[in-house]
This record gives sequence, structure tokens and C-alpha cells, in this order.
Amino acid sequence: MGIRRIEKPDRTFFPTDHPWLAANVDGLIEYDIDFPNETGIAEAKKISGSVLSAAPGGCPPAYIGQVIGYMLGLELPFARIALLEDGVCLHVRTISRDMPGFDEVAERILQACPRFYQAVLDGVQVLASTTERDKQTALLMEVIG
Repeated sequence: MGIRRIEKPDRTFFPTDHPWLAANVDGLIEYDIDFPNETGIAEAKKISGSVLSAAPGGCPPAYIGQVIGYMLGLELPFARIALLEDGVCLHVRTISRDMPGFDEVAERILQACPRFYQAVLDGVQVLASTTERDKQTALLMEVIG
């Protein structure tokens, strides 16, 4: 059993190198026996047993992607995802930069998220340019194209 100290941050992080990311972490791990000289991310989730058992490796991919995005933005080496199964059983999954598949997921996040963020900004600009619904729809279709 590992020993760790977790602090709840009182803010959302907006990394300047990744303007598309808002990291609202559940906690920062200030000490972890397995990573004694590192800071990590703590993320807590409630989950049903059926969802947990269906997830590859016992953790839904969306949760893994979320913490990898946080790790990239905050430049941290590891994360712990605490999964509370059906309100009674606690499972903790560790994500670290040296685990198999980390780089592939990180690369997908770094490619997809900035494109999505830019599309949202473009959409906001289009919607601000006119209040006429038909024109907004036409302009948004141009942005999508």
C-alpha cells in the first residue's frame, strides 16, 4: 500500500503552452512513495461496477485521456486515478509518462485538441458577426468545411 499526500488546488490551471487546455484537477500529489521527488495529479471518479469491468485495463479511456492532457499541460510525470466502484470499493490506477502507449495518446491529444479549440474560436467569431440565423448557419458550414 502506497503512502501519498494530496492537496486540493484552489484554482483552475491555464497552461500558456497549451491555450486549449483548462486543467481543473481534483488534487495535486505533493508526495507519493512511488514517486518521492515528483508532483503528480490526483483525479477521483465515481463509477459503476459494470462500466469498470467493461473498461480495458479497469479504467475508462476517457479518464486516461483526461489525466494525460493534464499531465501534458502541467508538465507532470504521473497521475493517480481513484475509482470508487459502486460507492464501496476503491481502485487506484497509475498513469506515468513511461507507460506503454502514453506517447501515442499524448500525440493524439496534441493533434486533436488544438484543432477543436480553433474550430470553437472560429465558430464564436462567426456567431458574433451576425444575428441572422440563416447567415450564421451558412457561415458555420463554411468554417466546418
